[in-house]
Amino acid sequence: MAELFFAVDNKKHQPVQIDARDKSGNTPLHLALDYCLKLTACILLRRGADVNLVNAEGLTPLHIICRKDYDAELVKIYFEITDDILLKQQLNAVDKKGRTPLQLAVANLLPDVVEFLLDHGADLSEFVFPSESDLNEEFELQDYNMISDSKLRLASGMLACVELLEKRGYKLDRSDALAIMNLFAQQNVFENQTDLDQSWYDDESFARETKEIEVRPDLSLYDFVRSPPEEATKLLTYMEYFRFSRSKYSRYHRQASREACTAPLCQILSRGFFQRWSMDPVMELIRYQLPILCCYMIIQQLSNKDLLNICLALRA
Repeated sequence: MAELFFAVDNKKHQPVQIDARDKSGNTPLHLALDYCLKLTACILLRRGADVNLVNAEGLTPLHIICRKDYDAELVKIYFEITDDILLKQQLNAVDKKGRTPLQLAVANLLPDVVEFLLDHGADLSEFVFPSESDLNEEFELQDYNMISDSKLRLASGMLACVELLEKRGYKLDRSDALAIMNLFAQQNVFENQTDLDQSWYDDESFARETKEIEVRPDLSLYDFVRSPPEEATKLLTYMEYFRFSRSKYSRYHRQASREACTAPLCQILSRGFFQRWSMDPVMELIRYQLPILCCYMIIQQLSNKDLLNICLALRA
């Protein structure tokens, strides 16, 4: 439709106001990206839409890409079309709330986009991890409750983003970690996180379906959730969890089977993070009266919810 509009306007020899603004300062490119009209956005970009314009909130088109459910493919197209000088300005541009595209990509659980931004020069030296309120605000805007397996998507997306940031030199601190743990708790990510009931393993439909689902080539979902916890934590990366959460599995298999697997999957992938960030609080709580090995053994016996409560108690 957008191409047809441009074609008709060319016949009339009238210039298209490609950067016209509405009352909120949004251009057609802002709106196309905000409404996830990927094809229209690409046409506007190739037709010369000004990518440096900001709306009333101070958002560039790149900011909007980084707060919507896009993969890195659209960002790649955006970078291919946009002038290098403008890109350098936009990569670290802040909106009226002081947020960069990288901060929005992290808050919106977009590890593919985070990786792409970091690869192309996003500045980590001034990076501020999204606050707990920022994370909750973006999560509510995205309405992840409408997305299949939103808990798995949340946990894997957030931890994949953290891993990417840390690999590039960002030092996560305890307040950052607590913001993440709190978000998981508020969204019930580790609600009812127990091992799968034996009745599920004995369910023929469950076994048949999960044996057909690959969490990665050479590893079925059935085998994965049956693996010993210590072994399972080493089988997948956070990014592999994230890509699995966005796979066709979440749309084409029986909801009951998916829900039965979500709790143990979230437990496996988040366990290491919770244990890592609970070690110092546990040692502080017992006033360093036990060796680290004993503290580690204590932590292993506690649930993620227990570990979060310890961290919250010390913060208070």
